[in-house]
Amino acid sequence: MFSLFGILTRLPCQRPGVTAGLGERLALAKRRDILGVLVTNVLTVAGTFTVYTYLGVFIASVAGLGSQALAPVLLGFGLAGAVGTQLSGSAADRWGARMIVIVAGWLALVAYLAFSLSAALGPARAMPVLLPAILIWGLASWGLITAQQARLVGLAPALAPISLSMNSSAIYLGSAMGAAAGAVVVANGAMERLGWAAAGFDLAALLSVLLSGGSTSGRS
Repeated sequence: MFSLFGILTRLPCQRPGVTAGLGERLALAKRRDILGVLVTNVLTVAGTFTVYTYLGVFIASVAGLGSQALAPVLLGFGLAGAVGTQLSGSAADRWGARMIVIVAGWLALVAYLAFSLSAALGPARAMPVLLPAILIWGLASWGLITAQQARLVGLAPALAPISLSMNSSAIYLGSAMGAAAGAVVVANGAMERLGWAAAGFDLAALLSVLLSGGSTSGRS
């Protein structure tokens, strides 16, 4: 109800855009720059959901916390994600979306490595490392997605609805990949390695951005 009220009162009216034809949609799907952004998003979201899907059992195993602790942890993650989304949009306008993607990618990588470190510290000393890492993770992972959406719009402004719909599919694919990867880790009794698995996806996403070239200060 609150979301609906916000949409009705704050969302500006926009004129209908030009509907893209099938040829334009297919041409967009073949563009290397567009595909590069989508691949990065698949890998980024895969890293996020490698841990997020099993966050409850992870914090129970690493920090010895029960299920009652999951709600405040998820609340913190969600609030950090909301802040990251807001900051990322403003920062992308000022310094360029690609630069924000790179910075957020490195922050997420630090968070995943902190997860692995917390697992090695033992339950008594894990939480002082784990909780800040979760906040940084939420801030960076969702901030990165916002900047990636800005990149897609900047690469093809007239076809933004099409590229953003493709981005939604990339996010769903990354979610499934991450959950599957996490399941393999958990099934093999290596809960403490979830952070390493997520870091692998995130590092691959960073390499995808860095190898794509382009100015880090431009819109894309």
